[in-house]
Amino acid sequence: VVVANCLCAVVLSFVSAGPDLLWRRKIPLRYLAAFVVSNYLFNSLQSAAFSRGLPMPTALVVKNSGLLCQMLVGKIFLRTTYSLRQIASALVITIGIIVVVVFAKHPQKGTDLPVAADDAFGSEQIAAGILLTGILCRSFGNAAVELAYNTYGKQYDETMFYMHALGLPLFLRTGGQLLAQAVRWNHTREVVWGVTVPILWVCLAASV
Repeated sequence: VVVANCLCAVVLSFVSAGPDLLWRRKIPLRYLAAFVVSNYLFNSLQSAAFSRGLPMPTALVVKNSGLLCQMLVGKIFLRTTYSLRQIASALVITIGIIVVVVFAKHPQKGTDLPVAADDAFGSEQIAAGILLTGILCRSFGNAAVELAYNTYGKQYDETMFYMHALGLPLFLRTGGQLLAQAVRWNHTREVVWGVTVPILWVCLAASV
């Protein structure tokens, strides 16, 4: 689905803006590449956090730190100023996140539930820290795009085209998995109105 969305965005933005996207680019690629790399790091770290057993409720709470991370990066790199009310709101969110992560529940002593060796070191807290690092990486990417817009104007079609075009090569490392998935989808067929169709491909086209 992600690959299909990237391809769709590349095609639609190119159709909208035309060949000028290739020959008259206004935003330097380094800004767009920074965004692509930061989002790749975010997705990789998020996957790593969930693979360490980060519960979804905790993940949702930690993701609320995106506002705080964006404010921090904006203040340091973009010299953005925030009102006292915005700062107070960010602090309240931060305190809530700290409370949830630090006091995350684990199997109680005296129960028969097995406790992994990692739990002694707070594996859930480590996973939450990994996810928080990913959110911070994404904030740097968003700041790079905002800086590019402030300097070179809001080139939406150009941004959409290059962000997704530069991101496509990152899927090559999972090419084998994508090919295997495509083969499975080809063999998953259902009868719709008397016609046998690859139903998963139809659903993908509808979602795009």
